[in-house]
Parts: sequence; structure tokens; C-alpha cells
Amino acid sequence: MKITIYSNLKKCPSDYKAALNEYIKRISAFAELKVIYRNKSTTVLKRKKDSFNIFVSCDTNSPSSVQFADMINNITLSGYSSINFLMAPDMAEKSENDYTISLSSFTLSDELSDIVMAEQIYRALCINNNITYHK
Repeated sequence: MKITIYSNLKKCPSDYKAALNEYIKRISAFAELKVIYRNKSTTVLKRKKDSFNIFVSCDTNSPSSVQFADMINNITLSGYSSINFLMAPDMAEKSENDYTISLSSFTLSDELSDIVMAEQIYRALCINNNITYHK
């Protein structure tokens, strides 16, 4: 499974990089996670038949951890080999999205949103693999 977070940032600030890299390392036991930062070529995501696009918005309800884990599991079981999380509103408007979720009812900075998204992906993969999330 390949998972990509299309960030709304041009680059990851150094003070957030360690946290994001920690989740990328943890997720590597289950899937390949990449974070793509904005540039001119990432304004529109070209649709691939084996990928599932999820727009991350603040204008909808956020799923519980178990609901999100179920969603990831169902996407995988449906034959998709990659999941794309679109964090940039303008990119999502121009791309075909299969689903929309929210991370929180709070307004989060773009830097924090990337980390929270990675953490929720890790949590979902732990739930789906019957691994205790909290140590």
C-alpha cells in the first residue's frame, strides 16, 4: 500500500520535520508513506484508477479512529493500491476526490495538519493490524 499526503506547504519547517519523520518510520512497517510538498506540478492530481483520493477539509465531520481505520481497510480491500490525502483546498477542487474527511473541528495550521494526518494514518494501520497504539 502506498499512501501520499499532498501537503499545503512548500516545505516542512525544521521544527516539525522530526515528528513527521517519526510517523513515516512507524508507518513503514505497514505501508509506504510519502509527503509531497507544493510546487507548480502539484496543483492538480491526475486520476489513476488504482488510487483513492481523500480531500481533507475542515468543512465536514471527522471520523472516529475506528471509523477511519475501517475506511482505510475498505479502500484496501476494494483493490486500490494507493491512497492520496489532499491537504490543499485548491488542489482538491481541481482533482477528482472519492471522499472528504476532516481531521478536527478545530482549525489547525498546515504544519500541524500534516503531522496529525500522519498520526491518524499510523493509528488506523495499528488498529487494522491489531497492534496496541499506545505503549
